[in-house]
Amino acid sequence: MISPTKGLILSVLLAASTVLFADHSLYMQSCGACHGADGKGVEGQFPPLAESEWVEGAPDRLIQIVLKGITGPIQVKGKAYNLAMPPQGMSMKDQQIAKVLSYVRANFGNKETAITTEMVAHARTQTKKRKKPWSAEELTALYPLPGREPMLQNLVSKVYYGKWKSLPDLDKLEPDAVEEEHNGIMSVHRTAKKDHFAMRFSGDFVVKTEGTYRFTLDADDSADLFIAGERIIHLPGKGPMNGSRVIKKEVALKPGRLAFQLDYWEYAGQEGLSVRVEGPGVPKDTFLTPQTKSKKKGRTWESIPIEAKDGKVALYRNFIAGTSARAIGVGYPEGVNLAFSADDFSVGIIWRGKFMDAGRHWTDRGQGFQAPAGKDVALLGQGPAYALLDSPKEKWPKAFQPELEARFLGYRLLDGTGRPEFHYKVSGIRISDTITPQSDAILRLIQPRSEFDSGQSLHMRIAHGAPVKKVAEGTYELGETLTIKVEGAVTTVLPRALIITLTHASPVGITYSWK
Repeated sequence: MISPTKGLILSVLLAASTVLFADHSLYMQSCGACHGADGKGVEGQFPPLAESEWVEGAPDRLIQIVLKGITGPIQVKGKAYNLAMPPQGMSMKDQQIAKVLSYVRANFGNKETAITTEMVAHARTQTKKRKKPWSAEELTALYPLPGREPMLQNLVSKVYYGKWKSLPDLDKLEPDAVEEEHNGIMSVHRTAKKDHFAMRFSGDFVVKTEGTYRFTLDADDSADLFIAGERIIHLPGKGPMNGSRVIKKEVALKPGRLAFQLDYWEYAGQEGLSVRVEGPGVPKDTFLTPQTKSKKKGRTWESIPIEAKDGKVALYRNFIAGTSARAIGVGYPEGVNLAFSADDFSVGIIWRGKFMDAGRHWTDRGQGFQAPAGKDVALLGQGPAYALLDSPKEKWPKAFQPELEARFLGYRLLDGTGRPEFHYKVSGIRISDTITPQSDAILRLIQPRSEFDSGQSLHMRIAHGAPVKKVAEGTYELGETLTIKVEGAVTTVLPRALIITLTHASPVGITYSWK
């Protein structure tokens, strides 16, 4: 016979387990399909909730993600993701959101306080007029991640191309490319060229605690480091990054946002930059550049396959063999894949079957270009896709012409699959580049979004490198692998290049299909 005291304890435990089971069921119904029953997500696809910095701290950040959704690139536990989580605010009541988020914050290794229905109701009122999903940058600006903000904020990189004999005066030059670096990391590897270029990184260096900070700099070839307008490290000349040219400098700094600038120059051969900072409250091994380890002879990496799952695309922003350093790899559920170059404004490579293996880049931040994991790889060529020429048969420029004022504007994710639509601006004309996958082909829609000037024509190179042969009106063969069909544009066929001419704001359709 159970005593009254034991009976009461048993009743309490039973009630608690019933509530826990109900909350787990709600979690699985709302979140488990993507983030997993264990909250660990799917690497490269869906970020983890287990011990995630996005779950920590003030609850408003997490509530807003559920209410309004989140889209675009995001860093979670040191890994990069590019996702489109739809808003749940219309389909879930305040009480349901409070329960499921409280469950997440108390499980999977998380030890955060519960979220109440009143908190969700207040957050809903605060952003009731917002119509679009959040970006990671917007959310962290309003609700900073606890102790995870990069030391470099508002970071912008500028690239300059030229054959200088030393680090040039970048104040006197116009950049060839400009990009925001939201992760606060300076990388000299994401450039269209590997030799003869310079870069300038500028932003805010955030100091939280007054004290002495030590900066350690190494480069191949030259670099100058500025804090609050003062050059604190000057590393001149050409040389390898073998430890023989490392410079360290200690600087007394007060709390605040200090102007930060680093100028870098690469002549030829290997390129590299390493900047490390030490100081009060700074975590050990804090680098302002990608931290890399020496590659051992015969080094191999654990395989980390990335594939499209559950009807949604897979995105992989890294160094992909066959295209430029700023590649955006896209794996589609239809079994076709591509890599879009943010340097060239072009689809540089397409293939079928498996998408990518991230083992090389996700293990010790391994560098180098990774080949596609699939089959039937077709190279469409590298170099600028657009040019202003009197005739498309003229020699194609090796870099974007200055008068084009070419600028990559990023991409937006379409529908529920997360398909990216690329945007860029060339010669004052904004262009959207939309991809539609099929089981054995890739359809590409080039849509100018503004009117051309009178008499203006813009040439676009859609494939080059392999022999091109016209087989019918508007249909061409590229090498032994692809058939290309063009609709809506005048086409010029060269022995090893296929060029279309845009003259007005009408769309142009391009279909790449495997033979």
